[in-house]
Amino acid sequence: MWIRGVAYVLLALLLAEVSMFEVRQLEPLERFSEFGYVELGQSVLLAAMVLILFIAVLRSPRPEPMLQCFAIGFAILLVRENDQVLELFLPHGVWKWPALALLIWLAVTFFRHRLAVLESLRNLSRTPAFGVLLAGFTALVFSRLFGRGTLWETLMGDAFLRDVKNAAEEGVELFALGLIAAGVVELLIQRRQADDGRPAA
Repeated sequence: MWIRGVAYVLLALLLAEVSMFEVRQLEPLERFSEFGYVELGQSVLLAAMVLILFIAVLRSPRPEPMLQCFAIGFAILLVRENDQVLELFLPHGVWKWPALALLIWLAVTFFRHRLAVLESLRNLSRTPAFGVLLAGFTALVFSRLFGRGTLWETLMGDAFLRDVKNAAEEGVELFALGLIAAGVVELLIQRRQADDGRPAA
């Protein structure tokens, strides 16, 4: 319990420091842009989740359609997160095509294994990892709502600063993805312990 608590506090401190590092190192017009450190941190977290989930799927002795669906879903988010980066080298809007291909793959995978996926989700809902994942996904939705321009324009009026809005939205999004990544790690640890015949921590 104490190790887990300390780990989550350290995660929060690390993610907060990423935002602080961006403020200190980048010029005002560059802060919390698509090419800043916070956005990079979001991409790193998403890429890490995709990688470790696909590795878990490949190494598992049994089919893991739920983990595969998670991995594909995070891959879609990763592509969407880097739309502007892709458009530096490719035509405008090109990110939609790989995202669409991944979405079709996700839909086919879920449809083919829907009973197994739903059963795995029911089992997941009884574990601590589910609470962390749910908190992360909820915070991710909140970041989008909290970052609405109308909210910040109304709050700041004539003193509206877009980088303040972006800092709030992107900072919460980074923390949300950090929670989701922690939930993925919790999930994989619990599955490993179950395979080894040990009770989940």
